[in-house]
Parts: sequence; structure tokens; C-alpha cells
Amino acid sequence: MNLIKKEEKDNKLLGRKEFLYEVETDGHTSKKQDVLEEIAKTEKIDSNRVVVVKISQVFGKTICYATAYVYDSKESVLKKIKHEKGPKPGKKKEKPAAEEEKPKEEESKKEEESSKSSESQKKEE
Repeated sequence: MNLIKKEEKDNKLLGRKEFLYEVETDGHTSKKQDVLEEIAKTEKIDSNRVVVVKISQVFGKTICYATAYVYDSKESVLKKIKHEKGPKPGKKKEKPAAEEEKPKEEESKKEEESSKSSESQKKEE
């Protein structure tokens, strides 16, 4: 596997550097873990600070593009991962019970019947 750095962006607000690498492989799409270790080795940093976001394979070629973030500290990586997992458990809205849905169906049936009866009365007149 051969890495070529295509783009580097310093994002101070989020405390990270954003990289775009061109990865030359031997025919198959590289795994995120393999790319992560290779980036850590290339940049000479701890692999706990690297997050590989996306790997895009180019059709018909042995080249893929990897987007990776290198954080300033391990704590900022943990904050990002925690944030991506979604809302805290127990905060979900409860779904309405099935019993509450049944009266709505009955009401719609009654409305249909009443509209049919009113139409038939108009026809009689």
C-alpha cells in the first residue's frame, strides 16, 4: 500500500487536521484499519488520534481515495465518537399505544358512512 497526500486542511475550530490521501493498492479496496495504521506511520503520530472517515474506490483502477481526520488529542477523538453515536438512551419519545389508533379508524368509517347517506338523501330530493 502506497499513500500519497493530496490535500491537507487545518481545522482549528474542531481541533483537527483533515487529510485526503490517494491510496495505491494491489487490486482490492483497503480496509479502514490498514489505512489508519499507514497514516499514523506516515504522519508519525499515535494511531488513537486518527479517524478514517471514508474510503472511495475508483472504478477499474487500483487507486482509492481516503479521507482522514487527525485530532490534536485523544480526548477530542472521544468527544467526536460520543457525539456521532446519537442521543442519549431514555430520551426517546414513546410511540402511542395501538388502542389510540383504533378510534381514528372507526371515526373515518363513520365519516364515510355519513357522507354516503347524505349523498343518497340528495339524490332522493
